[in-house]
Amino acid sequence: MFGANSPHHGLPGSYQVSTMGEKRRSYDDEFKQAAIRLVTVNGHGVSETARNLGINANMLSRWKREEEAKQPTGSTGNTFSREEQQELRQ
Repeated sequence: MFGANSPHHGLPGSYQVSTMGEKRRSYDDEFKQAAIRLVTVNGHGVSETARNLGINANMLSRWKREEEAKQPTGSTGNTFSREEQQELRQ
């Protein structure tokens, strides 16, 4: 899905945050939104997307849940019709 040299090829950034001796990656909102779109709009699976991005699938699932919770009830945050989604998947 992405280039072989970078697990985040083509997506906005992540960066390292050091807290009390341990390094922890932090992802900006733009990266999170792009990752969520790969799942919700492009129809890729959470596990597949997370693996290709080099992130934990549980973290991507949590980002997706948190984003869905922000949406009005009954909305998936997906602005494409089923027909448009089907075309995107082809």
